[in-house]
Amino acid sequence: MSSARPPPKRLRSAEVNVAFPGFSGLDRAGYDGGILEAFVEAGWRVGLPASHGQACWVGPFVGLHGAQLKTNSFAETGSAGALLGSGGNFGYGASTLGVRADQRA
Repeated sequence: MSSARPPPKRLRSAEVNVAFPGFSGLDRAGYDGGILEAFVEAGWRVGLPASHGQACWVGPFVGLHGAQLKTNSFAETGSAGALLGSGGNFGYGASTLGVRADQRA
C-alpha cells in the first residue's frame, strides 16, 4: 500500500498585541506552508512446515517513509514591534525492515 498527498495550501493569519511599558501595538501577518508525505510497504508470507498440527508462517517486510515540510517567510505589519521570519525546508526519510510470524491451530 502506498500513499502520496499533494502539499496542502495552509494559509494562516495571526494578530498579536504587543504591549510593554511605553509601547503598545497590534501586528498582523499571514503564514503559509505545506507538507508532502509518502510511504510504501511491501511484504510477503512464507509458509513453514506444520508444527504439532499447527500451520506456521513468517512474513518478511520492508517499508519506506518520507516527508518534506516547507514554510514560507513572513513579515508582520502594524507597529514598530513587527517581526520578520525566514522560510525553510525540512525533509526526512525512514525505513523499516522486519519479520512477522503467525501460528494457527
